[in-house]
Amino acid sequence: MEDERVMIIFYYDKPGSTEEPKRICSFRTYHFAEWLKLFTYAKKHEIDFWPRTDDEGIPDDILEQINGIGGYVKDVSVSFGSDMVIQCIEVILGV
Repeated sequence: MEDERVMIIFYYDKPGSTEEPKRICSFRTYHFAEWLKLFTYAKKHEIDFWPRTDDEGIPDDILEQINGIGGYVKDVSVSFGSDMVIQCIEVILGV
């Protein structure tokens, strides 16, 4: 059912920048708890994480910085979704 899906949204926080983190890419899933556990574990143990790099919506400068090196999970939050998703897990990546 469409309304049970969760949106996973990745943001990139450029080192030393005072700007808001920029959205990189996203996807939908039915597995809320598993993804939340994964991101929490990755943050705790500073494990590199590679987001999709084939998304056409990723700005070229961000793609260049994250391509091939991934990023660590800097922060994870959960928010209410929209008509299409019940909740969102927002993941901020840093390098």
